[in-house]
Amino acid sequence: MALAGAAETGRGGGFLAWWLEELRALAPTRRVRRSSRRRSTVLFWEDGTVRVFEARRAGIAEIGSFLLDPPRGASGRLPARLDQLAPTALLAELRGRRGLLLRLSSAHGLLARDLLPAEAEPELRAIVANRLDTLTPWTAERAAFDVEISGRRPDGRLEVTVAAVPRALLERVRERLLELGIQVEGVDLGEADAPPVARFDLTGERPRGSGSFLRILAVGILALTVVAGAALAGSEIHARSVVLADRERAAAHLEARLSDLGELRARLETLRREAGLVAQRLAAAPSALAVLEALSRALPDEAFLSELLLSGDRLEIAGYATNAAPLVPLLEELPVLEDVRFRAPSSKTILDDPELGRREVERFVLAARVVGSRGGLP
Repeated sequence: MALAGAAETGRGGGFLAWWLEELRALAPTRRVRRSSRRRSTVLFWEDGTVRVFEARRAGIAEIGSFLLDPPRGASGRLPARLDQLAPTALLAELRGRRGLLLRLSSAHGLLARDLLPAEAEPELRAIVANRLDTLTPWTAERAAFDVEISGRRPDGRLEVTVAAVPRALLERVRERLLELGIQVEGVDLGEADAPPVARFDLTGERPRGSGSFLRILAVGILALTVVAGAALAGSEIHARSVVLADRERAAAHLEARLSDLGELRARLETLRREAGLVAQRLAAAPSALAVLEALSRALPDEAFLSELLLSGDRLEIAGYATNAAPLVPLLEELPVLEDVRFRAPSSKTILDDPELGRREVERFVLAARVVGSRGGLP
């Protein structure tokens, strides 16, 4: 902690230690807590219901209950012990009592623990107020809080317990009690069965110690010195700035990743469209199998193909036939072909046919354009 670093600097000697000792001699010795005051009557508030407890010789006893606010659900039901004292009589008796303690249920507040240097004790409440938002969900302006020294470590550091409740909630409860004519002198945080002792004072109305202007000034200088020492050792403000910078870097990194995600989505959509166009082109391209099947049906039995090349809609075939001249008009009759022509003059050659024997045939090379028989991949 930053303040702990300041305390270690003070104990190490030097000008800061001497200055702290001088200020400590000028400032009055004032504890953050006075002796706990025992109350005879405790008003325990939880979720709109007030349960009244009274201290007796045999212990603390519940003497009645009443609704302060309309219940908001099952948790706001009245306790069963309403037959011991009528609510009207109970309220009338509470209006005339002094020294009433209002205790809020722990479910409506928060108890937090912290560790501070011994030099922070004279201004413990002010120091806790400055760092309350790091211990609780509320700032000092939005919370009613109190601090208790719960232990002292051998190295001098203070173990403190901080009790806090939302200030708006506390003000609403106290105003509602005042409307009923009930005035409380202390506000505590705890459980219903706790002893009638005010462990905390959430009102913040603890009487201030008297002293001269010089003493008050000395206390202020001491607080400033502690803050300055904390700044030298690494102040809380610096720690928060580091956390804020880390969060800003994380946010920037997240924004960069999100921008990359948008770019990746755009690239993926482009690839998807290109894949669709390729699929459409393939679907619109002539099917080599369909063209080959049409040629096999149209060519005479004595003709056969040795080569077939289909590039887009351009078809080129080569083969052998007894007479190649009739092939052009024969193939032009096919609905899938047009512009059928010889690519080269036919040439006679001798073939050794295992079935027909040695015979003379013409080699032909034809070209055509495919106009029909659209389909998918062969």
